[in-house]
Amino acid sequence: TADGGFSRGGVRAELDELRELGRDAKTAIAQIESRERERTSIGSLKVRFNNIFGYYIEVSKPNLAHVPSDYERKQTLVNAERFTTPELKELEKLVGHLIAEGIDGLYLLGSTGQGVLFTEEQRKKVAEVVCAVNAGQLPVIVQVGSLTTAESVRLARHAAQVGADGISSVGPIYFSGPAAMALGHYRTIAQATDLPFFPYQLGERSIPGDTFAFVDALMEIPTVQGMKLTTNNLLEISTIFNRACERLKLFSGSDELLCHASLCGSVGAIGSMYNLWGSAS
Repeated sequence: TADGGFSRGGVRAELDELRELGRDAKTAIAQIESRERERTSIGSLKVRFNNIFGYYIEVSKPNLAHVPSDYERKQTLVNAERFTTPELKELEKLVGHLIAEGIDGLYLLGSTGQGVLFTEEQRKKVAEVVCAVNAGQLPVIVQVGSLTTAESVRLARHAAQVGADGISSVGPIYFSGPAAMALGHYRTIAQATDLPFFPYQLGERSIPGDTFAFVDALMEIPTVQGMKLTTNNLLEISTIFNRACERLKLFSGSDELLCHASLCGSVGAIGSMYNLWGSAS
């Protein structure tokens, strides 16, 4: 029974959830392993985890000459060396800290995370590492908005593959356009996966045209379960809540308005300083 797999799905919801968490974590690790094998041309490279060293990259002794300069030695074995990378180490430490501090969830690559400044591959790497380190302990939402809808779709599909629990996206960047353009952008991203989707409206009067009509159109997209609203316009938050009621879960994105937004209908907050407050918040 140690290997599991002896119980069919659908017997008990809690068991299905645990099975999914375990499978998603393994998928995320496999993604990192595949990418590093391709990058280093070391076909036997392995990404593994143990309770002492956390996540590490294992390379056999005959392949040490191919190890990239950004690998940091973690442990020496008889026939192999174990490494980490600065990014993996720092990201693992940050995620571990946030989990220990009792944060309710992780929102990756938003404005504070400077997601739009990263390359597509860098964004995928962040999602892979965080989902692997998190291993299902907290819900993870990946912000996939980018300069093109096509790239956003690829990032959304990748987020689903590595075990994210939801996706989010800013509206069209630079050329914002009318409501139809924003809704087309959101619909295309939403259709790329079955993950819960949280459109991210950024800035004052960020909803083009009639707010009621825009929110109604969003609620027609099956996977849209809420919105992130980074605005100081409390009337807009109230308006959206009064229209959507319990259909959409609203998250405030302005740190200084956490309490005010909750009075206007938000159920939570996704911001910048919460990373520092931790259990104090």
